[in-house]
Amino acid sequence: MSASSRQIRPSTTPGATHYEDGQQLQFWPAQPMRRCKSYDLRYFIRNAARDERVLTGEWMAFHEPTRFATFTATFIGEQPTTVWRVDRLTDIAAPGQPTRDTILHLDEKQLARTEFSDLYGGLYSGIACYWLFRPECGFMG
Repeated sequence: MSASSRQIRPSTTPGATHYEDGQQLQFWPAQPMRRCKSYDLRYFIRNAARDERVLTGEWMAFHEPTRFATFTATFIGEQPTTVWRVDRLTDIAAPGQPTRDTILHLDEKQLARTEFSDLYGGLYSGIACYWLFRPECGFMG
């Protein structure tokens, strides 16, 4: 995912691998993560280029069993036409296509939120979005 700036909480050190159409962000905690603890991996993404390919969502693989995970996305300014939850998809399948069961609606603060439980197996979960209407989806979000 391309971004012009990212902010990471002081308890983690970010690392990014850059690709032709984006980047992969990795979190490296200052201390080993412990079971039964909560961690805040909050950061900001700014789409300065206003290119729909620049920002399509945020999802991550859960390799270690994770009891609960919450993803939130706040859209400042222009808003995507469709936002949906990515739920336990493989790397090849992510972010998937929106369906009536996975569509998320923005609240009055332009925030989308989704919660997950019992994530594991290296499958991806999170939030994805389209900035333009996609006819193959059959509807607008």
